[in-house]
Amino acid sequence: MIIVHPLVVIGDRICRNPYYVAPEQYLSPDWPRHEANWMMTNLEKLQQSQDSLRVSQERYRSLSRRLLEQQEHERSALARELHDQLGQSLVAISLNLEAIEDELSPSSRARVPESTQIIRKMIEQVRTLAFELRPSILDEFGLVEALRDLVTRHGQRAGGRVSFTAAPTDARAPVEIGTACFRIVQEAQTNVARHARARHVEITLTAQDIALEVTVKDDGDGFDVEQLRTGLGLIGMSERAELVGGSVDIESVPGAGTTVRARFPLPSPQGVAGTDQ
Repeated sequence: MIIVHPLVVIGDRICRNPYYVAPEQYLSPDWPRHEANWMMTNLEKLQQSQDSLRVSQERYRSLSRRLLEQQEHERSALARELHDQLGQSLVAISLNLEAIEDELSPSSRARVPESTQIIRKMIEQVRTLAFELRPSILDEFGLVEALRDLVTRHGQRAGGRVSFTAAPTDARAPVEIGTACFRIVQEAQTNVARHARARHVEITLTAQDIALEVTVKDDGDGFDVEQLRTGLGLIGMSERAELVGGSVDIESVPGAGTTVRARFPLPSPQGVAGTDQ
């Protein structure tokens, strides 16, 4: 970028006029006083702009945080409805079908196993959908068990080898951090299944006194991070982490796999008692 300032001729000198003011004002004897007032006015305007920007950013973060909280609440309610109502109704249908099997004609009885198998598949689909919406295990048993279950389900659906390690094995975090961590891993695994064609995915969770870190590493196709920085759910992962004070770093090279690393600050030991993830 080239910046060009107006020029002012004073006698045999050529001077810059960086303030873009009228020459008669620039050349007046009391210009130093005008210059000081001008600079103070602009500094005040700059401070006002910075304050306004900071308030807007805080409002955006607050709105985004409330939106995600409401989304998780609705996901949880819908997941319970699916599991407790639809899931149990399907189980009841399956049990009733088995109970009346002996009362059916031979031709109808022959179709019972097929019908039962269809119902079982539907039950599993309902459970999978409920888990993806909001796994009850995340609220009941914490982040480690929720990630372990997520890894198992992902391995069963997508194939390939998926490993998970946690250190310590009972690592815990506040609810909002645990939820953000789980969603980031869930999104990363979805990307692996859809795009990476990976043979092996390694997920590692580590918790220290001041930070929680999760890494999702695959040996798939990889991609150019700069070209796809706004795609593959990358913005959503970053925003989720930032809203709880964390960050996401993505390393990838075409043909050499991808590593997604999320890091979250943990509360001081005095505040750990209130965690349930």
